[in-house]
Amino acid sequence: MWVIRSLRTVKDRADDQGRIEKKIPLKCSQAQLKVWPDANNKNCVKYYQLGIGELDSPNDVSGIQQRLNNLAYDAGLVDDDYGSVTHRALCQAKANPPDEKTEDLHHFS
Repeated sequence: MWVIRSLRTVKDRADDQGRIEKKIPLKCSQAQLKVWPDANNKNCVKYYQLGIGELDSPNDVSGIQQRLNNLAYDAGLVDDDYGSVTHRALCQAKANPPDEKTEDLHHFS
């Protein structure tokens, strides 16, 4: 369940791969994800505060990983480690850029 900044609640269930996809308002900057890890125990609830549109600096490895993942180049876990998965994703993005939105990636090697 997403709780949007306007306090509008959107209820949904995850698909068979554990994903929930919902459109959110353009100006939304924060959301709260409410998860019931055990469907049989409604008292067991976990809350996750989410920042919408927040990215680390493109000068940091984590910022590059976030941008690559957002552009559907699999940079793996955002862990600020420039490993082989991040390197492969960066090479793919440079070889096949989707559009001008990748300009933040070109200075990083």
